[in-house]
Amino acid sequence: MDRIKANIERIKSLRKPVILCCSTGNHCWEAADILRGAGVEQVINGGSWQSLWRKVE
Repeated sequence: MDRIKANIERIKSLRKPVILCCSTGNHCWEAADILRGAGVEQVINGGSWQSLWRKVE
């Protein structure tokens, strides 16, 4: 979460959708709230790495 908070401006400047994932999927919700609160509009909660991997295979 600290890295996301420290890089919000850089993330916003990318102007691309942000797909979030982590080991269990639990921290994605918190990260999504942080990004949306900072004005990042396209935030996608991908859940855990394993579930995201299955979606892109």
